[in-house]
Amino acid sequence: MLSCLHACPQGSGGHAILSELPKIPGSDSSTEQYGSGTSGILDWYQNFISPAKGGNTCPMYPSCSQYAKIAFQQLDPVSAFMATCDRYVRCGRDRENYPQVFEKGELLAYDPVTRDDQSPPLSGALESSGTRTEPAHCGAFAARLLQQGDYLLAELEFQRVLLLSPERPCRMQAALGLLQSSYRIDNLDRFLDFFYRVSDSMGTDTGLLSRCGLLLAKRYLFAGRFGDVRGALANYVVSDSAPLHDERHLLEAVDLLSVRDRKGAMAEADSISATGDLHAFPAVLDRTDPGFCRFDRSPACAGLLSTLIPGAGYLYADRPGTAIASLLINGLFAWSSYDFFSHKLYGAGATSVLLGSGFYLGGIRGSLRAASKYNETSLKRRIARLLEDVHYVW
Repeated sequence: MLSCLHACPQGSGGHAILSELPKIPGSDSSTEQYGSGTSGILDWYQNFISPAKGGNTCPMYPSCSQYAKIAFQQLDPVSAFMATCDRYVRCGRDRENYPQVFEKGELLAYDPVTRDDQSPPLSGALESSGTRTEPAHCGAFAARLLQQGDYLLAELEFQRVLLLSPERPCRMQAALGLLQSSYRIDNLDRFLDFFYRVSDSMGTDTGLLSRCGLLLAKRYLFAGRFGDVRGALANYVVSDSAPLHDERHLLEAVDLLSVRDRKGAMAEADSISATGDLHAFPAVLDRTDPGFCRFDRSPACAGLLSTLIPGAGYLYADRPGTAIASLLINGLFAWSSYDFFSHKLYGAGATSVLLGSGFYLGGIRGSLRAASKYNETSLKRRIARLLEDVHYVW
């Protein structure tokens, strides 16, 4: 449906070529920031304890110790303490609920401290896709990789063409192919970086700019950034082409549906041409469940359940492994606190209560986030199924 790659002009056409070539993925893209606050203790752990036990064996990214550093840098001390305790409970459990990132030769579960960036970083340990020293047929090899689903390798090959090709049309085609490849990789920030570089080179070609604007809107939908979809459509989709017009109305309808505005979504769907490729969408939308955008799991309910029974909120959010671990750890701290106080070991008892409080409150905080994430994932799946019914490529 959407093909920036095939819309490449065959001549110079007055288009400006990218003034700054995108960087080839490197280790800088996945470098973790060091936090403050408890960094001294955590530095000592990472420099001496971690190597003694065989190095970093944490199945999460960033590692638990690094997560703690970042938490104490970005959050207030109390929230950072709760977040760190919650991370230790979740470490390595229910990995299917986390996006995956290939880092240091391993596939790890990506779990950032805040919700500001849910896109996993690209690894710097990408292998070269071959020994090619010059682009052939304006990136034909890269285009084939893209069609085969080898998106990371396709991205590298398109960048190779950008770096080596002296021909303007080939460079433009490679820039558009780079955008297509990046769209398929689960990293929104990297896609946005490539998008702005490519879109700035479009000049006054509203057709190409509109196609890439539609791709941007779809990428926002894919990432669950529903509030940014309409802005992308308004700023970049300016072509009067009928297919682009229909596609814009479809994406606007889906965006309205995501915020539970079913009436507005139907109005946008009715604007789609009855003779276009997307003519079936209004009927498909009309048949959808009125509760299409319902909240499957209430974050408040998840928090309340974990307040009453530690870990119950995680179970409610479909994370049974984390739920069991939370219940056991909180039970252990409760028993140890009782035992210390019953033997008049008040200092040890107070320490146990303090640490146990972190795991207890962290579990409540984590349950709220888990329920919200469950709802986001569920909504994206329903939208994907809706678009599949009209054979629209997500």
